[in-house]
Amino acid sequence: MLERPVPAPSDVRLRAFVDAVFDAYYDWHIQTGYMEMSGQMEALLRLQPDTLPRTFEGWLGRVHPTIAMRRFSTTSGRAARRGLRGRVPHGRGDGSYILVRDRGVILKDDEGRSVT
Repeated sequence: MLERPVPAPSDVRLRAFVDAVFDAYYDWHIQTGYMEMSGQMEALLRLQPDTLPRTFEGWLGRVHPTIAMRRFSTTSGRAARRGLRGRVPHGRGDGSYILVRDRGVILKDDEGRSVT
């Protein structure tokens, strides 16, 4: 099981703000493989709480298979370097799909490495 990073007090305040303003979010900790997702993401996808796997592969498993193969099968390394943008169909718990606007931003240190 992946370890969930311990948030700093400023992170807790930021998450509270994001929860209030955005429909859903996720935070991919590239170095550990852990993906933190808001409860809104599971609600948006009509899933039970704490059932969405907290990994990139788990997230990718919710993406429509055709799109996943075409856009993401060879891009996880590129995504880790550049981020992702676009509308991506995510599978809901009832078998339907919903378009989710994904926009990834990579935070980097002075040497250009991911800091998350």
